[in-house]
Amino acid sequence: MPGNGTTEASIDGWIHKRLIKMYVDFCKQLSEKPNMKVLKKLYNLEVLDDEIIVSECDLQDLSITPLINALQSQKAFSMLDLSQFVRYCRNQNLFRQLKRLIT
Repeated sequence: MPGNGTTEASIDGWIHKRLIKMYVDFCKQLSEKPNMKVLKKLYNLEVLDDEIIVSECDLQDLSITPLINALQSQKAFSMLDLSQFVRYCRNQNLFRQLKRLIT
């Protein structure tokens, strides 16, 4: 109807991955800069939302904490690949957090 000030729109390709937002929010809370490699892996359109594959992202003890917090908040994933991080991590507290996350 002309002149009523409304417009119809259609958005194709909108991708909403809640985990990305939670990860960025937890990074802000912890004053940690989001890891771009993690963001790219989480945004990967070829991977299902519940598959978390963040190996080879150069994650360290501090940089993985926002991701763990986001995963604990989401509480729904079918696969978690942190292989590179787990191989080099020596922080027992992080291992305990990961254990709670997957059990």
